[in-house]
Amino acid sequence: MSTAHTPGPWEWDGNTLRPSNPDPNTSSVHSILDADGGFGFLGSDWRKTILELDACRAVIAAAPDLLEALQLIVQWDGAGLALTEELMAKANAAIAKANQRQTAEAAEKVLA
Repeated sequence: MSTAHTPGPWEWDGNTLRPSNPDPNTSSVHSILDADGGFGFLGSDWRKTILELDACRAVIAAAPDLLEALQLIVQWDGAGLALTEELMAKANAAIAKANQRQTAEAAEKVLA
């Protein structure tokens, strides 16, 4: 196994966060997180609570992509030079996935 964490991409299956392509040859984990959901403050608007929880879930699922993109940016030693299109595309796709600005499928095409 090349990373300390379960390799991405990750996706939610109901209330369970799982690797999109579980493989016992690369990871020992088939379920990353099992969550019964989150809770809002007493008296809060339940619609806003659901939207906020969904946004949190998207950020968690995007974690491996965000890590990969940021690692590439840090590794690239181009001080004073513009970032390459590939690095910017990976960073923007991971950020978009976390912010739900595009579908996971579109983000995966860029991150592949």
